[in-house]
Amino acid sequence: MLSDILVPAFAFITLIVAMKTGARLYMARLELKRGVAQPESDSQRIERIEQIVETMAIEVERISEAQRFTTKLLVERKPDETPMARVHEAGRVVTPH
Repeated sequence: MLSDILVPAFAFITLIVAMKTGARLYMARLELKRGVAQPESDSQRIERIEQIVETMAIEVERISEAQRFTTKLLVERKPDETPMARVHEAGRVVTPH
């Protein structure tokens, strides 16, 4: 007796879900055919992402320039200037940190 109610109810729910999905697909197809433009919020979002990427590129370039400068200084250093372990009076070895 319960199956007399459940089977038609599930069939009806399945039909409604299938019709809703079909309508969404049909509307999406129509929008693609019409060539609907992106909403303004998407273009603003993409613009912000582009600005962030440009800022990150500048910062990475600054880091690489600092690394090149440091490498240049280390290469040009005289052999006498290399940091060596220093020995204190008590005999402990202190290494540079």
